[in-house]
Amino acid sequence: MNNKLLHFNGASLKSSDDFLINEINLDLFQGQSILLYGRSGSGKTMLAKAIAGLGIINGKMTLNFAKNSKFADKVTYLSPFSSFKDKSGLSEFYYQQRFNSFDSDNTSDVATYLEIEDSSYSLFNELIEVFNFERLLKSSLLQLSSGERKKLQMIKQLSAPTQLMILDNPYLGLDVISVKKLNSFLANLSHEGVTFIIIGDLQQCPEFIFDAWVINNKLLQKEDIKKVIELSPSKGKFNFNYDLPKQQYNFDTIVKLSNVKVAYGEKKVLCDLNWHIKAGEKWLLSGVNGAGKSTLLGLITGDHPQAYANDIILFDKKRGTGETIWEIKQKIGYISPELHWNFDHSMTALQMVLSGFFDTPGLYRRASDEQIVKAREIMQSFELLSYENKLFGALSLGQQRLFLLMRAIIKNPPLFIFDEPCQGLDDIQAKLFINIIDKLFSDSSHTIIYVSHISSQIPKCINQQAQIIDGMIDTLHL
Repeated sequence: MNNKLLHFNGASLKSSDDFLINEINLDLFQGQSILLYGRSGSGKTMLAKAIAGLGIINGKMTLNFAKNSKFADKVTYLSPFSSFKDKSGLSEFYYQQRFNSFDSDNTSDVATYLEIEDSSYSLFNELIEVFNFERLLKSSLLQLSSGERKKLQMIKQLSAPTQLMILDNPYLGLDVISVKKLNSFLANLSHEGVTFIIIGDLQQCPEFIFDAWVINNKLLQKEDIKKVIELSPSKGKFNFNYDLPKQQYNFDTIVKLSNVKVAYGEKKVLCDLNWHIKAGEKWLLSGVNGAGKSTLLGLITGDHPQAYANDIILFDKKRGTGETIWEIKQKIGYISPELHWNFDHSMTALQMVLSGFFDTPGLYRRASDEQIVKAREIMQSFELLSYENKLFGALSLGQQRLFLLMRAIIKNPPLFIFDEPCQGLDDIQAKLFINIIDKLFSDSSHTIIYVSHISSQIPKCINQQAQIIDGMIDTLHL
């Protein structure tokens, strides 16, 4: 048996004054990669950071690195979210910035960002090929899609692997092909001696991992990965009693895009794209990372400035004939990881739901008494009214996503856009969210555009698919 790389003896993990994990007595051997699994809020990320020296763990934890390894004798922690700074040193961005050419010019390109120190063991070129990034080396960081930014983060970190690497939700936003290529790359590194702790869901767990560390009821225990999959709950249970009001609008066409073209300099993103969405239709929008999904959604939501240069009809009205961006947003309920990340986490849960009336990432005006009553009625229907005064940032990730859903439905818009709505949720939370979507929309006349790379996270009410291939739309019925 290989030597012990990581040893816990009577260790524990605390958050504020409460224990998250009690009495950890486990060993991780060199070359024995594991999946760290548990419900959202169970302590997975805190434990991972503690192992990497970025947090505090109580009790005995020891690391014993191999002396003859070609990999660096340290722990690398890869965060689930990517970040970068512009040329001014700023790291705070807003959603529309990625479509703004001036802001893009103020941000470094991919090649500059990826400059790495000389290393005796560099996998930089191989990773560029794995993620098909050669074509993006001259692109501004700001113009990358969320999936491409995730790949960029992987290239940066995995190009200089260490003996123990902790990957916290490495598959967020990645398309199916990229997940497969990444897992193959990780398998090769594992074979050469890198030990991985991967935080993620069961469906995307690499085949070279056979064991899981499962956090349940404040205990961390080792389980066979097959047993964990077999015992995984078939669906999330959640009681709520809310029906969407009858559709208040009477549109025939929700979206019609005719020969739409979008380019950033010489980079063509959408090429003569045509897509007609009629009222009441429920679409899955798919495509590989960088295919143009976010650009397309930006045209629909009014965030992309090139909307005015294209033939676009929204809600039976040609774009650019006098409507304001707020009149467009008033008819759209929207959820996306970017919206979630950029939200003001210092608001209360009630304020967060109320912001849906104004289509802003914060509550910047006083809500009326009628709006407050409506918000509380929806929260009561979801059995979450008791959280109304709790800070949004203090809620669990699953609760935050449900409040984002309430924010989207509160104004009863004709169009809902759900862009990777289950991203970052654990398996139970994702199944719960999907069940709620099906209950709300299966028999409704509302229109849906739904984006997901994971087939198990697509609601049953979605019955048509639009796939972006080479900048154009290919449609089919599901």
